[in-house]
Amino acid sequence: MEVRAGLGETKAALVGIGATAPQERSVAFDLDDHVLLLAWDEDEHLTTVAVGGPRPAETAFWLAEQLEGVGRHVSGVLPPRVRS
Repeated sequence: MEVRAGLGETKAALVGIGATAPQERSVAFDLDDHVLLLAWDEDEHLTTVAVGGPRPAETAFWLAEQLEGVGRHVSGVLPPRVRS
């Protein structure tokens, strides 16, 4: 998913919906039994959030709704990669 917001803004929104991080400056978060990895794209001015865990697609769509609900525009959620 790509969030049209800065890394700090995105991290604050994630903390606001219950995600935790092992360190204040961390770009990895735990959300229930999922891990969220964040990366800031300086050229595009957006934060990419990768969701890992037992239900990554379901969690990514839920997370996108939550971020939209706190005023962070989410430009899309990509489907999970299928392993063969």
